[in-house]
Amino acid sequence: MDITWHSRRGRQRRANCDAVTIEYTPNYLLAMLVDAAEKSPRSQRFAQHWASNIIHQAISLGDYGGPERLMGIMHQQQKQLRHEYLHEIASYCMLRLDLKSGCFQLLSTGDCQAGIQGSGPIDWLTTPHRANQNLLTRSLNAKRFLRPDIIESTLAPGVSLILCSDGYWSEHLQQQTPFNQLTDDASVLKLAYGKTNLSATTDTDNLIVNYC
Repeated sequence: MDITWHSRRGRQRRANCDAVTIEYTPNYLLAMLVDAAEKSPRSQRFAQHWASNIIHQAISLGDYGGPERLMGIMHQQQKQLRHEYLHEIASYCMLRLDLKSGCFQLLSTGDCQAGIQGSGPIDWLTTPHRANQNLLTRSLNAKRFLRPDIIESTLAPGVSLILCSDGYWSEHLQQQTPFNQLTDDASVLKLAYGKTNLSATTDTDNLIVNYC
């Protein structure tokens, strides 16, 4: 699997609050992309915590679970957020990809997006949960667990699977703002079948990849 990660802090942000964790096994690939709102000095750590903790808990299942089991893990972990992250909010998109068949599931809440791309524009599979650029209608938070949307599809050879934060798809792609001039944090994870390869361009330590 060819993995590319590109992430950059927005010009109006103190820290890059996007994060991703990937677990790469012979049969499955799990990934969690998180975009935390910059609410406090803990926001960056909150994004990294949710990304890494959910993947770690999912791996402990042994069979890497299914969408409902993954959602159960998230529900249990969400209950613990009030102890350290009571006022934080975030968007996320989780991927469970069967590397043999190409079948995958996406679990998403907030305005992170996922789609597939061949030689043309990205075909978005998810629907962002937001009223406008500054107002989420659904989010990850410590007060209430909201079921993520679940989308199922298949990744074919020659096609890339894209997971990204709203700074990438909204400000960069839709508004056509140059990547180095974005006001919001922007991150994109690209996955495609091919020789095992990892390429990362980021301004902070917000990528974890575990090969098993």
